[in-house]
Amino acid sequence: MTGCKVPEYRYIGKGLYTLYEAAAFTEVSWARVRHWVRGDLRTELSKGRYRIPSIIKADFGKISGKWALSFMDLMEIRMIFALEGLGVSLHTIRNAHIAAIDLFKTKHPFIERLLWTDGKGIWVRIAENLFDVRFLEVIKRQYELPKVTEMFLEKVDFESDYTIPIRFWPLKREKGIVIDPLRGFGQPITANEGVPTIALAKAVKAEGSFETVAKYFEVSEDLVKESYFFELNYTRRAA
Repeated sequence: MTGCKVPEYRYIGKGLYTLYEAAAFTEVSWARVRHWVRGDLRTELSKGRYRIPSIIKADFGKISGKWALSFMDLMEIRMIFALEGLGVSLHTIRNAHIAAIDLFKTKHPFIERLLWTDGKGIWVRIAENLFDVRFLEVIKRQYELPKVTEMFLEKVDFESDYTIPIRFWPLKREKGIVIDPLRGFGQPITANEGVPTIALAKAVKAEGSFETVAKYFEVSEDLVKESYFFELNYTRRAA
């Protein structure tokens, strides 16, 4: 994370991202990320000026006056975006998030359990044991069996019990770029070698050669190209 001082070790292993980085890494607009994290003030003739609360309860809040997000916050942004993409209204998402926080006693209920949706409601998978799996509708708190859609697993690795996300692949997995809060301070890196993608991109701009940079960092030329275009087109840090 750039632009703020980090005085404590409590951030290590949790990732640390600005709103801009969160938007770039998740491919969600900065305006949406800002709205979901900090809420907004709105004005209507019938209501006057009123505040819309945030959805995400950011782990770190502000550091040196700037919003700072954790890896778990990043994953919630992506989950909210996925739910919206499946047709769930932001009003339903907000109410479900509030209900799930109360139900599961956690700040990140949307990513500590697999979610399912039919485009209207949101369910969580509840497993009492191997042979007893049920679906709980979050807002109504009723057990139902919806027409379900599994979301965003193609880009996220979970712990073995599919509860906590542990790493995120911002592109396709085969592109070899990963965001892992336990590696490289949570910044995008090459999956096998652990080289920061921004370092590869800056080296390409300095050297003007993918081949030269690949030899210097001992990574494949294809991976250098993927890192460069990721930083150029997605994060725009190499623009």
